[in-house]
Amino acid sequence: MSLSSRFTEHSTKASDAPPPPLIGALLRIPFETVRDRMLAGLHERGYTDLIAAHLDVFQYPGPENQRPIELAAQTRMSKQALNYLLGQLEQLGYLTREADDTDQRSESETRPERAPAPRPRRSRAVDQRARLARSTPRC
Repeated sequence: MSLSSRFTEHSTKASDAPPPPLIGALLRIPFETVRDRMLAGLHERGYTDLIAAHLDVFQYPGPENQRPIELAAQTRMSKQALNYLLGQLEQLGYLTREADDTDQRSESETRPERAPAPRPRRSRAVDQRARLARSTPRC
């Protein structure tokens, strides 16, 4: 008795083409393109110390008044990886950590007034990409 099916059988014909990529793999391409353009726009505006991983921390709704554990769940990162990024962003002056009044074991993140706010600039970069997409003729 064979346990093969149409999913496990492999043809040896040279004319067989590989299966098309899965939708997740295809969606990664525009995601990376938008992220790279947003980062390039931030770098053009003087935020040259930000890297692509920092953009995950600043995604909507952002780190303001959130505990690291909540932010880790939102960004789908481990707490250790997120704390490393938060430490970098704190050193760069993009946020500060304040003690949580309700839980002394925890901290919450806030953006200091003197730090640049990259969120509006990101929106302009996304709007610019949308305008470009609308102006590009479709096949």
